[in-house]
Amino acid sequence: MRCIDASIQTIERNPEIYVFAYEKYRGALVRRFPYAIFYEYFEGKITVYAVFHCSQDSKKWRSRLN
Repeated sequence: MRCIDASIQTIERNPEIYVFAYEKYRGALVRRFPYAIFYEYFEGKITVYAVFHCSQDSKKWRSRLN
């Protein structure tokens, strides 16, 4: 959980540092664990949509973002 919290803090400090992973959503890989955080940054607001285990099918996390 500390690694996830640290990644979210990094997103809060600089939300545009991560690239777009899918359409308008950005993806941040969590350090030390095979997780990714998918979020949207729009008009100064950050919305986290998923913290997703990277070994799962990518279609699954994309369906959550639609």
